[in-house]
Amino acid sequence: MVYAGIESLGKMGKRRPPRRLRRRTELRASFSPRLQLHYRGERRGPSMAQAAAVKTFLSCVTGEFRSCRLRLANQLEALRGRPFEVKVQEDFRQGGSTLLEALADYIRACDLVIHLAGDACGDRPTAEHVRALYQRLGDAPPDPLPQRSYTQWEYHLAVRFGKKALVYLAAPDAPRECGLPVQQAGDAARIQREHLAFIKASGKHYKTFASPSGLVREVFYDLGLEPDAKVNNLPYKSLGALFKGREDFLKRIRDALGGLEHRGHRRAAAITAAAPAATVHGLGGIGKTRAAVEYAHRHADQYTALLFVRADSPAALRQNLAALCGPMVLDLPEKDARETDVQADAALAWLREHPGWFLIFDNVDTEDAAREVEGLLARLSPAGHVLITSRLARWSGAVEALGLDVLAEADAAEFLLARTEGRRRAAGDDPAQARRLAVQLGQLALALEQAGAHINEQGLSFARYMDEWRSRHDEVLGWFDERVMQYPMSVAVTWQTSFARLTEAGRRLLGMLAWFAPDPVPEWLLDAGGGPFGGGGLLCRLAAAARRLFHVLASPRDALADLAAYSLVARAGDARAPVFSVHRLVQDVARRRLGAGGGREALAAALRWIDGAFQGDPQDVRTWAVLAPLSPHAHAAALHADAAGIARPTARLMNQLGILYHARAQHAQAEPLMRRALEIDEKAFGPEHPRVATDLNNLAALLQATNRLSEAEPLMRRAVVIFLNFQAATGHEHPHLRAVVNNYAALLMQMGQGRAQIPARLNDVGKEFGIKLGGG
Repeated sequence: MVYAGIESLGKMGKRRPPRRLRRRTELRASFSPRLQLHYRGERRGPSMAQAAAVKTFLSCVTGEFRSCRLRLANQLEALRGRPFEVKVQEDFRQGGSTLLEALADYIRACDLVIHLAGDACGDRPTAEHVRALYQRLGDAPPDPLPQRSYTQWEYHLAVRFGKKALVYLAAPDAPRECGLPVQQAGDAARIQREHLAFIKASGKHYKTFASPSGLVREVFYDLGLEPDAKVNNLPYKSLGALFKGREDFLKRIRDALGGLEHRGHRRAAAITAAAPAATVHGLGGIGKTRAAVEYAHRHADQYTALLFVRADSPAALRQNLAALCGPMVLDLPEKDARETDVQADAALAWLREHPGWFLIFDNVDTEDAAREVEGLLARLSPAGHVLITSRLARWSGAVEALGLDVLAEADAAEFLLARTEGRRRAAGDDPAQARRLAVQLGQLALALEQAGAHINEQGLSFARYMDEWRSRHDEVLGWFDERVMQYPMSVAVTWQTSFARLTEAGRRLLGMLAWFAPDPVPEWLLDAGGGPFGGGGLLCRLAAAARRLFHVLASPRDALADLAAYSLVARAGDARAPVFSVHRLVQDVARRRLGAGGGREALAAALRWIDGAFQGDPQDVRTWAVLAPLSPHAHAAALHADAAGIARPTARLMNQLGILYHARAQHAQAEPLMRRALEIDEKAFGPEHPRVATDLNNLAALLQATNRLSEAEPLMRRAVVIFLNFQAATGHEHPHLRAVVNNYAALLMQMGQGRAQIPARLNDVGKEFGIKLGGG
């Protein structure tokens, strides 16, 4: 790679880069066939080694507990990092040995046996096969031979080989494949009774189970598996008792999806915002995402994984599918792959191979995104559930659309009462006041949550909050435009009421976050790039330091806590990877409220902040743990800044994003960013500036990668000429020159130029400047 500080490019004519950097640049330029150029340095990331999987054998009578065993196997094999390798009796095929001998060989080599026992005995091996087993074990067959089924032998072999064995006996009412009572011959019933008596008399610990979910819970507990061992990237925890008025709707989801068959058919349903009033249909903030997440929590025991993918555009869908490969979600080997499509395909392959998952596609609000999601349904495993949240009401017959309305008055009032219990200033007419406030807020989930948070934080009564809310109403009228805003005024007024109570730091942070994407923001960003209050220059940093000294400006984490207290941000994740996000409606209200002047200042601050954090070589997979979660926010901020006419550091950020997308084979997203970065730099610095050459090189590399060689050649040649002009004007070779010449030579070779012709082509370009680029 080749690196240069963005601020230093204009000074390269007065002094050469340090010797160590110069040598490193030249070495890389001579060995890389196609390089992209960057404005900043690289960052290395940690590597993770995976432990060997625990070889596990699940033992039971298939005709009695096939579903229980399958559910347990799927749960264990779907754990993050796949720590268990699970086998069952049906996995073995007779070859040169009997089935009983094959079972003995595997159990001898395995680490763990989980034995389920009920009323059924199961099939028994022949006496000849039992004698062959004793011969394999080096023992003389006893006389008489023990009468045991294959399943009973699995348990006895585990004991003989000293393997860890977990035993679970079925309760009388536990569901069986064969129904109750179990029908079998007298000898089989006697042999099974003797087997159960042997287990109980052995003195070894055992447990009972009454359902598949109960069995999974007991096994997880006995194996010491933490609750978060199951794959789960849901953005929110359950509201528990605060989730009001949606019980019937959750039942509708259950009815639409049906029961989960771990080898059955995948079903899909969509939550859409549908209501009798046209102004509510398609409305944001109604609680679609919360209902989907709450459903996932309610039925978590029935699923092997709980997965959440934001899908507001086809590009976001692919990128967020790819993110499932990451170490905090599925932890697949492809997490280090360079191409986003490779990672997305790996995530889809995991879904096909691991039945029993639950997947939410969130914010599928455009027709393009909906088509992409429906196209994916046919590629998913037939044993999972898909739930889609969307403002669109029309879906194909493969998806059942479920309309979600605002909360009923009584449910909305009950939520406000519960949300503020013990925190509000109580009054005798609270139930009536809560109902009035709920109506005033339009019974919209987002507005209700923010109002409840505000009341709690300030210790207000319902009446006092309504007074404040009404006082902000006329203020909001000055900037609220119902013709263009896709939400009712109640959301804006509620936001304005909370905004007025924020600290100065909280207001500034929200103003910056308004220009981010609605995707999760890693909390470490608060400390990166100088932080949100670090400013872009020395004077800004000194002013921020002075404000902190006099306690005028709180820390970024204090500001985040301020926003969270009023539910203007939602915090999620765990201690290892905490994140927060801002609802897209809150962002929209904040941007409109800031107006032209304040909005531009907040946008510029957001851009400086994220630009300072977006560091490292985007082509180096070791930086992706930092750059990938920042990319949606860098992309959103850069587009907003470009629309506002802010050139710096917009072009640098677009260039780096384009390189990242290119490295991950997201060419459709990379190209417009690279082209726009080129246009901005040409206008800002002139067509002959080295930064323009950098942009030309990167765009040409993208065109080359997408096989548009005739478009790439003039751009790459122009980049070489610009660097030669620089050398002619300054007397110094630009540190990027050799890399670009090397890239140009590789392009000519790909276009069919022979090795003997390329030096001549290069020398033709350098002849005007008296420089031999091709040797000779």
